[in-house]
Amino acid sequence: MPPHLAAPVPPGPALVLHAISVQDGVPIAVVNDRVVREGDSFDGVRILRIGAAEVEVEVGGARRVLRF
Repeated sequence: MPPHLAAPVPPGPALVLHAISVQDGVPIAVVNDRVVREGDSFDGVRILRIGAAEVEVEVGGARRVLRF
């Protein structure tokens, strides 16, 4: 199928970044009201990296960056 006719990729679940912090020297984030750490998974979402102002996740094999 030509690229201009390809079906759009669904955006995946709605994800909201609520907070980022550090607990005992380990970065944590609150995503969809869940406290998560790097490597955690929930509802098909894997937390790859927690930065100072963003969280990188993987959903269905695609990477997404959550920002405030």
